[in-house]
Amino acid sequence: MKRIIFALIALTSISQINAQIARKVLPKTINITGRHQIAPSISGDGKTMIFLSTYSPSEQLELMYTYQTRPGVWATPESVTEVNKTSDYNYIRGFSLSYDGKTIYFSSRRGQGIGGYDIMFTEKKGGYWTPARNIGKPVNSGGHDGAPSVSPDGQTIYFMRCSQMNKNEAGGCELWVAQRRNKELWNEPTRLSGIINNGNASMPKILPDNKTLIFASDRSGKGGMDLFIAKNMDGVWSQPEPLYFLNTSSDDLFASVPAKGTEVYFSSKFRDFHNIMVSKLPEQFRPQKVVLMEGTAIDEVSGEPIKAFVQVYDANSQKRVQYARTSEHNGHFQMIFPVGDAYDFSVVSLDKEHFYYSKIYYKDSLDSSIKEKIEVPLKRIKPGLNFVSQNIVFEPNSAALRPESNLELRRLMKILKDHPNINLEIGIHTDEVLRDSIYREGLTEMSVDTVYLAQPEIPNYDTDSASTSVEMEEDSTFTTHSEESVTEAYELKYTYHNDRTQKQAETLLNYFIDKGVPPDRLSISGFGDSQPLTTNDTYGNRMKNRRIEIKLLD
Repeated sequence: MKRIIFALIALTSISQINAQIARKVLPKTINITGRHQIAPSISGDGKTMIFLSTYSPSEQLELMYTYQTRPGVWATPESVTEVNKTSDYNYIRGFSLSYDGKTIYFSSRRGQGIGGYDIMFTEKKGGYWTPARNIGKPVNSGGHDGAPSVSPDGQTIYFMRCSQMNKNEAGGCELWVAQRRNKELWNEPTRLSGIINNGNASMPKILPDNKTLIFASDRSGKGGMDLFIAKNMDGVWSQPEPLYFLNTSSDDLFASVPAKGTEVYFSSKFRDFHNIMVSKLPEQFRPQKVVLMEGTAIDEVSGEPIKAFVQVYDANSQKRVQYARTSEHNGHFQMIFPVGDAYDFSVVSLDKEHFYYSKIYYKDSLDSSIKEKIEVPLKRIKPGLNFVSQNIVFEPNSAALRPESNLELRRLMKILKDHPNINLEIGIHTDEVLRDSIYREGLTEMSVDTVYLAQPEIPNYDTDSASTSVEMEEDSTFTTHSEESVTEAYELKYTYHNDRTQKQAETLLNYFIDKGVPPDRLSISGFGDSQPLTTNDTYGNRMKNRRIEIKLLD
């Protein structure tokens, strides 16, 4: 066997780790006995992984690709031939797998490049990897650019720019970031702040929340290159913290975290050989909670895939935070988005012939990151279609709309604009109507009624007066005096209640009218609790009864 020099490998034996954090060695399909496996990069769902292994025809480190066939069981790794065929020209440390598991980014000086080492990528199409392409200017410069890491939404790339680089090592490196301009091009990159670029900084890895960054640096640590983590808070990076449970006295470079954010994949020495391992990520290092959304958009009747926009908006700021399109072949989509105060998720067909799907995710409702796999059957737009909207939300105990409702209302406006023959019927329901004569929280609406009071006849001694007078008493009783007698007397009765459904319906009616929708295209009703779907014995059932129903009419 050829002699292999592992000066580049950022690992040490388990016995040297001070922190007692349990770690698990991945199975033997990954960790081949008597061979070295290093530098894992894992997809967002944790089911696809690339890594370097000496279990190769050349007995040198080559890039391998594998996936889980079922939980904890990995397929036999296969060589990424498109990358390995020019292994002598590749920077051996800089491989990264996209969060959807379909794109590999790496650094190479193959072909007619822009500078020294350039950032390149290859995409998985069916059973093969496409010919590698240069990511182009301005990310690639006249110098050396490498170790790319692309955010889950595909809109941001972090990478290192170095003064020296060869196949095995790089020096004089700084971390840079660039935003995507369109599908093919990137904007001019900018250098990260000095709090990150303190010393030789390299190997950036942006985590699933697109705010937390792991990177390697030779700043003060245990020795050599150590792993650090920092978070971007409103555009300002926090002071980097060392990953004490991974750092050793040797160079430490590689760490990869899937979307759930509770585990970290890395490589370490085990029985004289370097193996891929997984460990719990300590709470203080975990990224912000995210939703990993995977699904398929199909026609409700035929089951055929639908081309659609898949979008996530910050429901309060109305700013789009992620965008994707379903696959043309099978309608599949996947995205990862961090959970803010309220995020609006929607699937909207490109053909304008199908109704949309929408849902709001609230941070307070999630205890941890979640993975949600859904099938989205979209209905054709036609009279008779019924839809329960989860995304129209009113302020508590009020008929005022909350800000997160705007996106849903805009979608409904577009339906009305694209289909002038369609009218809208809106019915608002609540789970339980309560009434009381005493004002209390929740019972903020008020009904005023009059109760007839029987009165004896009173002789009219003022024969000169033929006028009628009305007096309002402090006890809310008023009487009507006439020439003949007192014929009527009433008392005002106040009833406090929580049935705002009619006022809420009127709020929606006014919204659409203000936007230019003719009133004759709109019909509203507030039904109170008169039409329950189920009993009110559980919170979930109450939420089913508390609903906004929308129906399309001709």
